[in-house]
Amino acid sequence: MPDYNTFDLIDLTVDEKPAEVSVAFDELIGQRIVDIIAQKKVEVAQQMFGPQDSEDDDDIEYEDDEFEDEDEDYDDSDLEDLDSEEEEDENS
Repeated sequence: MPDYNTFDLIDLTVDEKPAEVSVAFDELIGQRIVDIIAQKKVEVAQQMFGPQDSEDDDDIEYEDDEFEDEDEDYDDSDLEDLDSEEEEDENS
């Protein structure tokens, strides 16, 4: 299989050789796609394994109220009620 370049593609088009134009085009585009994918792999690897940002997730402190359910507010007495209901169900 010959190595085609852009000039070959143009020459084949001018010479009206559609089968060879198709082969040349596929080879040229295929190589470009392979090159772009290889470049993207390098970029992703650098993002994944490159230097970390100065702000680590471990250093972030969260407030308890950030995680509370907004619709209902539970306290310890609610949990005690649930526990006593479960015990009654088990004893029945």
